[in-house]
Amino acid sequence: MLAVFGIYARETRTPQPLAIEFVEKLSNLAGIAIEREQSIQGLKHLNQALENRIEERTSALKHSEERWQLALKGAQDGIWDWNLETNQLFVSKRLETIYGFENGDFPSTINDWVKLIHPEDREIERLAIEEHLAGKSEFFEVEYRARHQNGSYIWILSRAQVQRNTLGKAVRMIGSETDITQRKTTEQELILNRNHLEALLNNLPHLAWIKDEQSRFIAVNQPFARDSGQSAQALVGKTDYDIWPTELAQAYREDDAQVLQSGLRKVVEERIARADGTWGWIETTKTPFTDEQGTFVGTVGIAADITERRDNEQQ
Repeated sequence: MLAVFGIYARETRTPQPLAIEFVEKLSNLAGIAIEREQSIQGLKHLNQALENRIEERTSALKHSEERWQLALKGAQDGIWDWNLETNQLFVSKRLETIYGFENGDFPSTINDWVKLIHPEDREIERLAIEEHLAGKSEFFEVEYRARHQNGSYIWILSRAQVQRNTLGKAVRMIGSETDITQRKTTEQELILNRNHLEALLNNLPHLAWIKDEQSRFIAVNQPFARDSGQSAQALVGKTDYDIWPTELAQAYREDDAQVLQSGLRKVVEERIARADGTWGWIETTKTPFTDEQGTFVGTVGIAADITERRDNEQQ
């Protein structure tokens, strides 16, 4: 019940049909007015609650955006967002810095961005993106060279993942860019050093090798590989026990341990069992080497074949 409506008279009366009809109409109008007022008040409360929720959501989004921007500024990786439907591109400040751009003049479309990629690497990038968009790869990852604003080329590790709508259509790609120039430069230097080392070892007429602190072979030259009956690549990571008879391997390992413990070079004449079934004598020189901290981390060995000399001495 919304309310009670009454008509008072100066004397006692019995309500007549006209009065009852009048009261009913007035009650109906009063009910409509009361309901309308209640609806207005309820709507005001709803509007106020909605405004409060919008304000809360806006504040939360603002704080979230501030945290997101703070995270982007602090991240070492550059972030990018590619809208596949509009071909528009969003990149973080860090990504612009990686490429040497300032004042927000980084390319705004993926087509202009691709122009910064080294011509030899563009096809690799294109195929990787196409395969990922086609669903052939779960995650997009590729390394390529890109032109810096100063004219040099830097190495980039790009990672991304596609986002699809409810129909399975790819609508955007979100990814990150990491500057790996220093790592690639180090890798290239290591490859160059390894090539120099192999050239040096292979130009020695004697058996030559390098071992780590566990007496595992790091590198050997071709004469060593020939006498052991295995390829130089296959010998990497193996020990003397994987190559020579046990009694010889044990003696070789004891020499390694003595050199590492004393830190002094050792020269010894010892036997060798070749892969062709012949036995011989070698004069082995083993020298320890250290890391940057001066800790002994392995040995370098060279062995000259003295079989003929030993035979002459025996004669």
